[in-house]
Amino acid sequence: MNTLYTSQSTPDNMSLLYAQAHLYNRIKIFSSVNFFISIVLPVLLSVAAAILKSRYSVPQELLSAYMGLYGLIVLTVNIALSGYISSERRKAATIQEMYDCNVLRIKWNDLRVGKKISRDNVFRAARFYQDRPAKAQARFGSEGWYVNKSYDAPQSVMALLCHGKNFGWDRSLRDRLNVFYIWGISMSLFSLLLYGIMMKATLNDALFYVVFTLPLIRYILLQFLDNRKSRDRIEKVKDYIDKEISDIKIAGRFNNDDLNYKLRSIQDEVFSHRATSPPVPNFIHLRMKKDNEAVYDDYFEENLKLMTFPES
Repeated sequence: MNTLYTSQSTPDNMSLLYAQAHLYNRIKIFSSVNFFISIVLPVLLSVAAAILKSRYSVPQELLSAYMGLYGLIVLTVNIALSGYISSERRKAATIQEMYDCNVLRIKWNDLRVGKKISRDNVFRAARFYQDRPAKAQARFGSEGWYVNKSYDAPQSVMALLCHGKNFGWDRSLRDRLNVFYIWGISMSLFSLLLYGIMMKATLNDALFYVVFTLPLIRYILLQFLDNRKSRDRIEKVKDYIDKEISDIKIAGRFNNDDLNYKLRSIQDEVFSHRATSPPVPNFIHLRMKKDNEAVYDDYFEENLKLMTFPES
């Protein structure tokens, strides 16, 4: 009744999976570089400048000149990297859209997504995993992304369940990322407090160290808020998908044309989410991969067990 299991692992579609994964890996690397030169290094340089001024009597004017020059350089690099990261994230999201539309058989939306990524650009990005079959097997297996066996269900219903998997999987990652951010903020504040108590710091000393660590705390806080915003959007769409699935289970039937229209609307939300949300670090993906695979194998089995479809 559907072609999902066989189409998700064709060579062309696996190339799309490889390409988007490699682009997201690059995005994470450049985001880390941007974080280091924009947040971590200025904090270290500020501490170094304070030491040079107080202990070695380096003139404030000279330090200010060098810090100002570094600030201009970082601003330029930050603007360039931010633009590149945004462009690459949209490119990766477009390749994911190509994979979804091919596998789930959803119509392409030129108005929302724009034109498809050319085959040669997909091939260039996919070569990283194609040339490293062990890494590709460890990350993707040989079956593709959505299901590990063929199910006897209509294509549109399977596509709806696959979107439920997409949003549910990502929500679990962002829940874990939220915990990581809360831990980071808490540890930063606790370390400052502990240091102040152990060193018997005065109020002026405390303010001095807060000023130096404030950019780092601010960065983590903004990332936490962005991640929570992404999670709230996921929750809204996931609730909508779950309601549609529940309606099909209760009614025992569905209108295929109506469901296909809803699938395209859901796919638009998927693309918007991927193109704008910050990616989740790979170590969280790897740590949760096995559990999520088990959860969503059960997700397909349990939902389809409660659905009945007319003979085609």
